[in-house]
Amino acid sequence: MASVRGWRQRLQDRYETLAEERQGRTLYALEHGISAPEIEEFNVLVRGLSEEGPLSDDDWLLWVVYAAEHGYLYDGLGYWIDFEARTPEWGVYGSTGDASTHLTRFLTRLTGAGCSCQVPSPAREEL
Repeated sequence: MASVRGWRQRLQDRYETLAEERQGRTLYALEHGISAPEIEEFNVLVRGLSEEGPLSDDDWLLWVVYAAEHGYLYDGLGYWIDFEARTPEWGVYGSTGDASTHLTRFLTRLTGAGCSCQVPSPAREEL
């Protein structure tokens, strides 16, 4: 199993390469390049981070990819409700505010685009 540090570096390298190739054109979090057999390993690793205590700011890119991949898994009851159910301790250590910060960072650091990301809270989804 790859380490947290190994995943951080791999994803950073991947997105930096894509950003350089695209020269300002759109870059998507789902273009992470993680193979299908590796996805579960990656998800287990990130879920483990949420169980360890307060989230590290160093892991922001891992959370962006995890959240993007989660979009394929959620069952339609509400993205954040399902996300919290699949992610141990997210309700304790994580928040939609954290997610918004990480997504904004992805857009500004790796795509050069500005963003005023509005990530809906679970309460808004239930309306």
